[in-house]
Amino acid sequence: VSSEDIDAVDVALPTYLHFEVAKAALEAGKHVFVEKPMTPSAAECQELARIAEANGLILAVGFKRRVAQLWSRVKELVEEGVIGDPQFALFELWRWPYRPGADGWRYDIDRVGSWELEEPVHCFDKARWLLGPTAGEIVSVYARANSRQEGKPELHDNFSAILEFENGAHATISQTLSAWGHCHGLKLTGLDGALSASWRGASDDAPPVQSIEYLHSRT
Repeated sequence: VSSEDIDAVDVALPTYLHFEVAKAALEAGKHVFVEKPMTPSAAECQELARIAEANGLILAVGFKRRVAQLWSRVKELVEEGVIGDPQFALFELWRWPYRPGADGWRYDIDRVGSWELEEPVHCFDKARWLLGPTAGEIVSVYARANSRQEGKPELHDNFSAILEFENGAHATISQTLSAWGHCHGLKLTGLDGALSASWRGASDDAPPVQSIEYLHSRT
């Protein structure tokens, strides 16, 4: 990583290895692109951000849905004012259990950090991405979860959260890993209209079926 031929490092490793590798790359003077989540803890995220800022380096996190065709189009519609300022969003994830990953790291709480960091984290990011420009920052979070696994209560198969923004807008995020298929849904309402977007696939790697419906005005 100290080679002068390297300008940037892409950290595409299990979550628990992100901090160590990203920190070494930043301290070597390299820009860093790290897959989501940045790290399992807020303190480690803040430390990486501090090192990057102190050295004038770029530290980017890979939230791939921001560049996915479906969600990029939703963002465009919001920016075009199709529904007015967003007031409410419902993000839904319905899917089978996660694959274990190498050496089963996703099922080890010490290495995965939290299952909320595996997929719901995308919904937290999309909520800020879609609502944040007009709604401001998130000011409160209420969340509940449970596990279908008696021996692993810390792994939250079923998870819901309500996010409140500065202007009173709010978003609800709901996940279940106790279902089948792989389906994402979004219902977004604004001052002047509403839209619904969905993505579903028979497997993680299968070609998805996706759609957007929207209403320009409630009048």
